Amino acid sequence: MNRFGDMDLSEFRKKMIGLNSGGNGFGESVYIKRLSMQREKRFLISSVITYALKTGTRIQLSQQQIVDCSPNNGCSGGFFGATFRYIKQSGGLAYETSYPYVGTQQSCSLESVEIGSIQGYGTTPNGNEEEMKRALSTYGPLAVGVYVTSDFQFYGPSQRAGTSDIIDIASCPKTIDHAIAIVGYGTENGQDYWLVRNSWGTDWGLNGYFKIARNKDSMCGIATYGYYTQV
Repeated sequence: MNRFGDMDLSEFRKKMIGLNSGGNGFGESVYIKRLSMQREKRFLISSVITYALKTGTRIQLSQQQIVDCSPNNGCSGGFFGATFRYIKQSGGLAYETSYPYVGTQQSCSLESVEIGSIQGYGTTPNGNEEEMKRALSTYGPLAVGVYVTSDFQFYGPSQRAGTSDIIDIASCPKTIDHAIAIVGYGTENGQDYWLVRNSWGTDWGLNGYFKIARNKDSMCGIATYGYYTQV
């Protein structure tokens, strides 16, 4: 049981998801930056976007700048495309230390852009997990969405011999409503999976990460699109 165990599913979904949908293996070398606790759903987009901006070093980019300054619904969820467009047009992001997270939307107070500029961004074709794998290998972490079920709420390391840590849900809906970042892939006991960074803190899942079935008809909508950046 994790810290979400005392919530019913509707309460959990209301509090912890907030994506507006619109249009190598675990332990191998992947780009990892600090995994902070997602306070509530309204900052989910900024958490995933700053993670997906691979810079080659472990730095902390400003999530608050995205919440305050990008024209992307502020505290009411958001769209990946609109946020990436803002980052490209603004020339990048400030460091987290220069524009720190405060937990609420405020007026934009950006003084200077310091790092995190991108030349462009793109998306993988709907439902094409082979192209997602190629984009991940070429560009780095992919910003994607999934539909959250109770399997996510109670996810954690398998405690029973012979059971899997891979989320594989029969007839999982594909209407995405939660933003995540794919950081790797692998195969476990013959089953392909994506390794995914979540935003619910390191005390959830596999130290803040989870595995979900890959090449399984876009499990929970994960292959709806994959946003990548060109730096």
